[in-house]
Amino acid sequence: MKPPVYLLAGGRPRNGKGNDTLLQTVINGFGTKNPSIGYTGTANGDDRGFFKRIEAEFEKAGAGKVTHAVIDK
Repeated sequence: MKPPVYLLAGGRPRNGKGNDTLLQTVINGFGTKNPSIGYTGTANGDDRGFFKRIEAEFEKAGAGKVTHAVIDK
């Protein structure tokens, strides 16, 4: 059985406190400790500062390596 693929889109309100339960649920769903995550920032033009904030959220939720899949040259 192939592992799941998740697509998360923006626009979810956050209160800025605590962990993001949706991210934790997705990361825990892989059944692997600290899974690698690929992130594509299409709506923000691959903004590096925004990626660093998203990377921190993924890591806080339990992700291992977070890769910025840059699409804007």
